[in-house]
Amino acid sequence: KTPIARVLYARKLLQPFGSGSSRAVFLISSRKVLKIAKNEAGVEQNRTEVSIARDPDVTPVVTHVFDRDKKFQWIVSELVREIKDPAEFQKLTGTPWELFVDILTPEEVEGDDVDTLVNDDARTEVIASNPIILAAMELAANYELALSDLVDLEHWGKTADGRAVMLDYGYTVDIADKFYQKVG
Repeated sequence: KTPIARVLYARKLLQPFGSGSSRAVFLISSRKVLKIAKNEAGVEQNRTEVSIARDPDVTPVVTHVFDRDKKFQWIVSELVREIKDPAEFQKLTGTPWELFVDILTPEEVEGDDVDTLVNDDARTEVIASNPIILAAMELAANYELALSDLVDLEHWGKTADGRAVMLDYGYTVDIADKFYQKVG
């Protein structure tokens, strides 16, 4: 089947949950969604999410992936609802949103210098005691997830079991460069 045929078939059977330029998402149950690739960028985003979800260093901040197509045409992952506001993020993680953003995006950090975040004595204790911050730093450093996504509250959600996680973590710098280069 073509990507469009898969999406049309899913629309007949499942409730649409969302759609972007590269994937369509459908509600499977009260805890799971189906993400269907619409194009090669969607396939790569699915492949990336499957790979990242297997990394125990980042599992605190990503959704579980329950199943996948062997060619990554689709994945089944955890249903997540958007976090409403910074207060909800703090309630779920124990960390104020503003502090989370400040730790992940200090002015002195550029490019691959994510390791310098850990060397700031004022932040070390907060970082070391917070699995969400540690996992988010690992996600940024090891998978080149755009920091702009990590520090945008709209990219965070709450799972059915009450974890704060990234809604969509398949969009990396590599995928952006490969499939979404700006013209001009």
